[in-house]
Parts: sequence; structure tokens; C-alpha cells
Amino acid sequence: KNDQEYFSDGLSEELLNVLAKVNNIKVAGRTSSFKFKGKNDDLKKIGKELGVEHILEGSVRKSGSKIRITAQLIKVIDGFHMWSETYDKDYTADNLFLIQDEISKKILKELKIKLSIKDEAYLKGNQLLINRKPKDIEEAIKEFKKAISLDDKFAEAYAKIATSYSHLFSYGNINRKIAFKNMRDNVDKALLLNNNLGSAYAALGH
Repeated sequence: KNDQEYFSDGLSEELLNVLAKVNNIKVAGRTSSFKFKGKNDDLKKIGKELGVEHILEGSVRKSGSKIRITAQLIKVIDGFHMWSETYDKDYTADNLFLIQDEISKKILKELKIKLSIKDEAYLKGNQLLINRKPKDIEEAIKEFKKAISLDDKFAEAYAKIATSYSHLFSYGNINRKIAFKNMRDNVDKALLLNNNLGSAYAALGH
């Protein structure tokens, strides 16, 4: 049991270290995050206390020489599981640090895909939308859709797609019926996910 806890604490520290080095990802410190170890507190409460949008949680189970590590990325606002994975490894005292290193790198890779690329696509979409040129607006829609493909509960991206169709109607030559249907569908999705979202109500106003 102590051996298992030692391993899981070491893996948690390793993950904190590698994630803290990634640009655009702000990570809660060891003291703050370890305070919730082994507790089943409400995720929204934990997220609020830590000031984070996502929580990476996991568990370590050992049986003989086998070790099973599970990890899942959860969006605080709605408890949605964005990603989860299970890793099975042969465990010895000699390869303990190697396993920690390997698993932390695999998890980092997944998180960079889920978080960094999603955010980059969203920011790129916003930048393209500013130009008010039909081609750029169409590219912005693609970027927002890319963000949604990585996180289908991304309310802000749905709202921005609605705004994009509004601009496409104003500055391009898209059919009014098609533009309004796309706006309505995406506003509805955004508000279903977050009924306090300002950008969704702005799109609704359009």
C-alpha cells in the first residue's frame, strides 16, 4: 500500500513538473493539488478553489508485479470527461522511475492535443473573424469546428460559429435561410451547455 502511494505521488509530481513547462497551460502547484488527494469532493468546488478549468485525476492499482494506471481529464464547468486512458505495466523497483517518466510523457502528449490545439484553434478562429472577409470567416468556422472536434462541450466555440454565420451573411453572399439556421443551431448548442454565456446571447441578438 505504501509502495503504491509512493509510486502514485511520484507520478503526480512528475506530471506537475512536465505540465508546468508547457506554454499556455497554467498548473496548480503541488501543495494546492495534493490537498485533494484521496478525497471525493465535488469537482466544481475543487476547480473553483484551485482556479482551474480542467482537472486531471487518476488512480494507481497494483497486483503482484502488475500495475494499472488510469488517468482522465475532466472539464470543471460540467464534469465532462474529455479524455481517459488506462496503462498496464510490469512493475519492479528498478523500472519505477522509467514507468513514471513514460506515463507522464504519454499523458502530456494527450493533454497537449486536447488543450493546446483546442485553444490554438479557437484563438486562430477569433483572429480570422476580426478581418470580416468572407474567405477568412469561412476559415474561422473551420477552426472553431476543429476546437469542437477536440471538445464537443466547448460552448464558446459554438457561439463563435453562430457569430461567424452572422458575419458571413453581412459580408458574404450566403443564403439568409442557411445562415440563420446555422446561427440558431449553434446558439442553441452553446446555451444548452452554458446558459450564462455572453457571446451566445450576443449571437442570439444578431
